[in-house]
Amino acid sequence: MAISGRETVTVYEADGTVRWEHRHRDWQHSPGASGACTPDPAGRVLLATMAGPLGTDGLSAGDVCRALDLATGDVLGEHVLPSRAAAYEFQAFPDARPEVLLTASMGQDGTLCFLITSTAAGIDVRATGTVTEACVGVGPEGALVIQDIGGGYLTRTQDGTDDVLLEAGHVLPEGWVFVGYTPGFVDNERILVVAAEEQWAEEGTHLLLDARTLRPLAEVEYPEASGVSAVPLGDGTWLTVDGETVLRWSGV
Repeated sequence: MAISGRETVTVYEADGTVRWEHRHRDWQHSPGASGACTPDPAGRVLLATMAGPLGTDGLSAGDVCRALDLATGDVLGEHVLPSRAAAYEFQAFPDARPEVLLTASMGQDGTLCFLITSTAAGIDVRATGTVTEACVGVGPEGALVIQDIGGGYLTRTQDGTDDVLLEAGHVLPEGWVFVGYTPGFVDNERILVVAAEEQWAEEGTHLLLDARTLRPLAEVEYPEASGVSAVPLGDGTWLTVDGETVLRWSGV
């Protein structure tokens, strides 16, 4: 198990003992910043984001993504990111593609997204999406689901195919938007999204869309009112949160 902390990345053995620990600079005066880590698809390297070193002017050039040997903790490569003091999240593709998606949320400054690949030379980083269009779901064959910050539309993008755009006004009641920033692939055929009357709504309507065309397929019905968070897992199931309880759903 690997854990990313504010000053360390720690890898534990199955019995709970520490295999190795990698220390880095803390995000000073940035309580909202948080790192993330994930093994690369080959299982040999741990990709980890952390606060970067300060320059001679005392300012950070950007946070960094490091490739750490999963067995020893040795630094194999490093890339300085254009994001600073962000909250990071990794997502792996369901078909074991060599790259993983890294999301850097910077609050009012928007969200940056990168495709990260561990290589023999270190780390390859390719930007995807834009500051106002966050890649928030990964699917088979490198497909990405993008939701704009205002919730006005969704986009499905994939190398080698035309982008598919779905405007909220074409499928939702007047004035409704996509919310939650967690649309994603329930499986290879369906995408789950959440819609509501406003971005800060506490309850939402969960919709299943065709994974290639974004055509609405069905509305998910729950025993009780559902919130605006829904995390598809790619295996036909998804998670929702009810207070302090996490629920896993399937069967639709």
